[in-house]
This record gives sequence, C-alpha cells and structure tokens, in this order.
Amino acid sequence: MLRSQLPKIKGYHLLGVAGRGQFGRVLCAYHIASRSLVALKELDKYRFPTHKLLRELRFLIGLDHPNIAKCFTLLHTDFNRYLVLEYCEAGTLRDLMQCSDWLTGRQRIQLVIDLLKGLAYAHKLQIVHCDVKPENVLLQLGADGWVVKVSDFGIAHLQAETEQHSGSRTGSPAYMAPERFYGKFSLSSDLYAVGIILYELFTQERPFQGSVEELMTAHLNQRLPNIDKLPAPLQGIVLKALAKLPAQRYDSAEAMILALEKAIADLPNLDTPCAPATIPAPAPIWQLPAPINAMTAVPEQRLLVAIANQLQIIDLANLADKSQWISQKLLVTPHLIQSIVRVADYLFVQTGQALLRCSLSNPSDALSLYQTSQENREYTVVIAPNGSWFAIASGSTLEIRSLRHRKSCQLILPEREITAVQALDNHYLICAIRKLSDSANRLVFLTRRGHVLGKLALPQPAKQIVKSYTPYRVVVLLATAVPALLLVDLLPYRALRIPLPFAPRFGIATVWGYAIASDLVLMLLDLMGQSIGNIEFPEPIVAVAAIGLRELAVAEGDKLYVFNITELGVDLIF
Repeated sequence: MLRSQLPKIKGYHLLGVAGRGQFGRVLCAYHIASRSLVALKELDKYRFPTHKLLRELRFLIGLDHPNIAKCFTLLHTDFNRYLVLEYCEAGTLRDLMQCSDWLTGRQRIQLVIDLLKGLAYAHKLQIVHCDVKPENVLLQLGADGWVVKVSDFGIAHLQAETEQHSGSRTGSPAYMAPERFYGKFSLSSDLYAVGIILYELFTQERPFQGSVEELMTAHLNQRLPNIDKLPAPLQGIVLKALAKLPAQRYDSAEAMILALEKAIADLPNLDTPCAPATIPAPAPIWQLPAPINAMTAVPEQRLLVAIANQLQIIDLANLADKSQWISQKLLVTPHLIQSIVRVADYLFVQTGQALLRCSLSNPSDALSLYQTSQENREYTVVIAPNGSWFAIASGSTLEIRSLRHRKSCQLILPEREITAVQALDNHYLICAIRKLSDSANRLVFLTRRGHVLGKLALPQPAKQIVKSYTPYRVVVLLATAVPALLLVDLLPYRALRIPLPFAPRFGIATVWGYAIASDLVLMLLDLMGQSIGNIEFPEPIVAVAAIGLRELAVAEGDKLYVFNITELGVDLIF
C-alpha cells in the first residue's frame, strides 16, 4: 500500500502496513512526541464492537511484563479506533519458524521459555490467553537472538469466568486444548498450546492437521504422533503439556519452565544447528594465472575479473574455445583492485588508494574520482544506482561526492565507527554505525546531501549491507558469534533475524534471492530468506557474481566456476 493511501493521524507519521489482524490492519507508525516506533492496531467498530474493545483493554492495561507486548493508549479518530502498542520489528514466531532450519536447540527452547514467562505473569493475574499460537507471539531483536512478546489478548478470559463462558469455542483449532472445543478453559489450556509450539519448533510440523472437525477429533482422541522426532529430554515435557486431561498437565507455567531448564542440561550439541546438507561444487571451468580479487558481470555473457592490479574480461558465450576467454588487459592500475561496480556503460574500480571511473568501450582511459590521503587506508565505496554520486566510508568519516554538480559533503562521527554503507536508491543511503564507548549499533539513514533522516537500533555490528532487488529491502550481515543475518524492510520497518549454518563473510543479491559466502560454502537464500541450498567448495571463496537469471560465477583463488544453479538440484522455481 502506498503511504499516500494511509490515514492521517495527528501526532504520528504512518510508515506502512506491518500486518493484518483478525479485526483490521496493524500499522507501523513513528510517534513524534516520543521519537519512537509504535504499532497501531486497527479496530474496526463493526468487526470489533465496543464490548470486545473494553475486554481487550481490560486485560492489556494491567499487563506490564518484558515478555508481553505493552499497550500504551487507545487512540480515537473520526473514522476508526486504534490500540497503540509496543512495536515488534522482528515479526512473529511464525515468520521465524519459516526460516528456522539453522536455529540451535538452545535458541528454540529459549523462545518457549520466554513465551512461558509472559504467560506465567498473566496467569498470576488469573488471565487465560485462550489463543496462544505462533502468529500471536511477536518478536523484537535482542543482543544474541530474540525478545518474545505475547500479544493479542482479544479473546482472553479470567480464570473465574470459566463457567460463565461455557460454550464459547473462539480460538485457533490447531492449538486448542481438548476442553476448549467444549467451551471450557483453564490456565493449563494455554500450556497445551505452548506444547504444540514446542513440538512444532523441533519437528517443523504440527502434531495434528486437517479441518476443524478433524482437528477436534485428533485433539480429543488421538495419541501424539512422531514423538520420537523430538530430542529424548523433551519427549516427556511435550507429552505432559499435551495430556488430554487438564489435571495431567503442568500445574503452572513456572513448572514447565523448570522442566525445560532441566532438559537443557541433558541435551547434547545444544548450541550446534542441524548439520546442513551441502551440494558439491561443479568442476572449475578455468584456472587463471593468478588469484582473482573481484569480478562483476557485464552484458553479452561477459565477466570482468580483477587479477592483482589488472582488469581483464572473459567471454562466457565462447566457452568451447578457451583461447578466446581472456582478452587483452582492459586496465592496469598502480595498486591492487579491490572491487568493481558497473553502472550502465561505466565501471567504477576501487583500488587500495583510489577510485577510478572508466567506460566499458574505452576502459584504459580511466578518470580518478578519489584518492586516499593515507597509504593502505581501509575504505568502503558505494555508488548511486544512476552513477550520479558516490560515498566513501572510512573509520568515523563519511564523504558523499556529487559527480554532476562537483560538490561534496563530509560527516565526521566522533567516537563512532562506520562498519558498513549502502546506497538505497538515487537519493538515499544507509550506514551501519558502532559507538566505540558502549558498542551500541545503529542503522542511520541519510540523504545524498548528508542530512540524517532517522536511526534504528541494531543488535550487533554489521559487516556488510547488501541491497536487495526488492525496493527498500536490504540484507545486513552481522558480525556475531552465532551466524545470522537480518532481512530488513524499511517501509514499514521489519527486521527478520535469519540464523545461518555458517559464518557469513560477504554476499550479493540476485533476482531470485541472495548468495552469501562463508569460507568454503556458498549459502543460497530466496527473497524471503529461506534456505534453498548450500554449495561447498574445496578452497575459500573470494568473489561471487550473478550472470543473468540462473547462472553464478564463483572465484576460489585462481580457479573460476560458472554454473547454472537449477542444474545443481537447489530448491528454486523460476
């Protein structure tokens, strides 16, 4: 939805639709007074009448716990009503489950423990949630993982209301305890739903599936299937949580937490993700005279490669005649070439001490755009998509230079380090900044003229920001002990933390997703961050380039691989 189509609400800047609930949209908004992001939960007055609104407010206003989504206020406009809630940028537990292949056992259990902590607080107030499911478990980014926030108390009940509400079957049948199908509920009804979630986190499927009638029959009568798929220390916990009779389940959320904490001590390889399946790399097509530093694809099935301080070209359309692969040297620079960026008919070549621009038709005639003032100074370059400006980041300094107007601006950030930078479009760029005093990390958004537009917290330092083919979406590679990346949407703001099986070093975007390189494995992800394959190489990967829709070029030292990914058996449909 376009931002111009969103309602106007005084005191808030609406950034987009973050999701859709049972009774309306959930909007991401910037609260001007507090300078913070909030969620506006739309409550349609016809689908969510006043008595339901008062019920949810009755529960939410009294709940104040780190694992429960906080409600700040109720907002009335001329056309609608909104609950103003704590914003959870990392999506829902369902979002995480869809890309959870590489979650460690400790991470899975900790998510459930945090969910139980939120429910334990509500249960102490005698509030039964009655609709615990992954879609109602929101997530925020934490230092090493996620912060769980239980949400949507719209159909919650007080324990004392059990008899008064007999006959109500509102809820989600896949997660409903047997007694819930008869309109009964108790505190252990919520724990039954948590047992389903625990089972699903470790087996990638719910124990019972089908229509409402089939689910009711299964929850009431069928034994739990495939219990052996769970680690042995968790089997007894799940069986007790999913007992048919409430009296046979855990008598409190705290008791289930204690059981899970004890199971942690008995689980082997708790911090090791599942061993990923890897595809052996095909044979290299060419061994070059020296190692490749960088490369990029250019039109007509050609590949530009940087070998030491030389830029050369490979004609991939003529693979049968290897003598035609390497043409004359296109460009020789005084220093090692570090990166190549193609914009239309121009090449931007970064060396150890300068940024050069040359045309594809006459690359030997290179223009120097920038030179470092210090020898061997580390710096990062990003180029606007239309080539009209570029930015140089080094240490605490960011310099943006316009090529059209011959103007520049410089930002110096004392006590901070710029760890990554990327151009979002022809007008804006994004930087990852680490504060040296307390190691706080931020994503900072700027115009090409250097004006800061906003900041967002990052859980860890970023080592690279990769621009996606999806507008205003970037991939942030994190420098963390537990391998992960962030899939960040900016309008509205969402930051899905995606666990990885290997530590990422660098990555590229493709039209079908992302190719993320570790030392020896190229991890392929689709546009939503889900794994579609891992290709293993015998030696460290130094460069990757996308050629057309289906082909990838991978450099491994002085060896060059070019292959069609669909021929490797990866799980990808074009």
